[in-house]
Amino acid sequence: MKKVEAQCRLWKTPDGDFRLNLLNANTVIGKLVEMHVKNFEKFEKKFFDIDIKPVAEYKSNKQLGYWKAEVVPKAAWGFELAGWEGMNEEKAEKILKEKFFTETLTNPKTGEHKTIIKTLQDVTHEDMGVLIETSVMFISEDLGVECEDPEDYKKRNLNVNFK
Repeated sequence: MKKVEAQCRLWKTPDGDFRLNLLNANTVIGKLVEMHVKNFEKFEKKFFDIDIKPVAEYKSNKQLGYWKAEVVPKAAWGFELAGWEGMNEEKAEKILKEKFFTETLTNPKTGEHKTIIKTLQDVTHEDMGVLIETSVMFISEDLGVECEDPEDYKKRNLNVNFK
């Protein structure tokens, strides 16, 4: 069955009751009808299961800035010092993500395993912090290049809300 994903918001009314609002409800209903209602003459009722889970806190722009402006360039420099030919920031970032940011998926029917590199697009704040921390330790211990401490980076770049 095709899946439709949406977000909802839980809120409390002045009477103390709780309400659940489906965000962009018309769009969600339209997608459900488009994907799951093939014959309107025979359509009476259709039921759907809903899986509701809290939304994770996504990475911060400060984390992404530190990653792109400090961690990745230092990794590229470290790889270059270690003798890697033709190294640039894009390649260094790919190597770090391959090393520390992969996920293994298993096909339940065949049992076949597939390893994928996760993207930074929808990464949580916590996962981004782990990626940064493990990458900084690797760059320091294995490549011999020190990344600037996040607090010093914050002060130097006037990032007062750095997390």
